[in-house]
Amino acid sequence: MALILSDVEGRRPHLPWRTAELTSVLDTLLELSRTPVPPALGHLPPLEHELADAFEGWKRIGSDPPEGCDPWILTNLEALGQLAEGGLTALLNVRVYDPGFDVESVLRSHQVFAPATADGINRVLSGLGAYFTDAGRQPPPPGLPTIRSFQRRQGEAVILWLRQRLSHF
Repeated sequence: MALILSDVEGRRPHLPWRTAELTSVLDTLLELSRTPVPPALGHLPPLEHELADAFEGWKRIGSDPPEGCDPWILTNLEALGQLAEGGLTALLNVRVYDPGFDVESVLRSHQVFAPATADGINRVLSGLGAYFTDAGRQPPPPGLPTIRSFQRRQGEAVILWLRQRLSHF
């Protein structure tokens, strides 16, 4: 397996996030989403099929909770599993880098998210929470010693965001 990247002129986005830069990325994603899949790539499986197992992480967590698992997760495990079902869509996840960024306003205002419903966003967050929480407790693969701590942080950020959205739990 190999990953080949080409160097692109430019710079990294600013941290903390700047709305103009984020809007530019989202505009590009919107344009990309409107581009038909080339026939040569038509054989590729849909994303929903590729990530289905990852989004079922709540089942694995329910049968074998990770050490120190957030009690809120364990209390709401069934509801989280139901949310994660069918939750594979595009998602903006900037909170792990800048928890103060108002991502909710971006979700409401940018056209790329127009088809997304509040329930759909919650489903994606639940699925990502399942994936990151489950993956973060696995042994690290050879040569990637920090990947699991990264995944745990991503999971914590996603769950925090989902908890804020689901304040009715």
